[in-house]
Amino acid sequence: MQIVLYKKAKDTHTHYYEINDRQLHLFSSYGFTVRWWREGASSRERHYSFPSRSERDSALQRLLQRKYREGYRVLYHYFRHRLPAALPGLLRRMGGG
Repeated sequence: MQIVLYKKAKDTHTHYYEINDRQLHLFSSYGFTVRWWREGASSRERHYSFPSRSERDSALQRLLQRKYREGYRVLYHYFRHRLPAALPGLLRRMGGG
């Protein structure tokens, strides 16, 4: 899974927010990594792990809803496996077809 979000800030910089599952957590099979940065600046990163797929999917949905309210839109998304049920509609609203 990879989802890249962006928003144009009032200071004319573009802000990016990336969510992916490129790295499994040592103690859990369910998780994702988020990375965020502003155009021209260094990025920051945070890892999340969950005890079940449903908890991971719920957290992902809450995170995307929050970013949507903050003004982020989808730049790119790719899912290697089945998409969580609530995400297709949310990604469409965010401009990610």
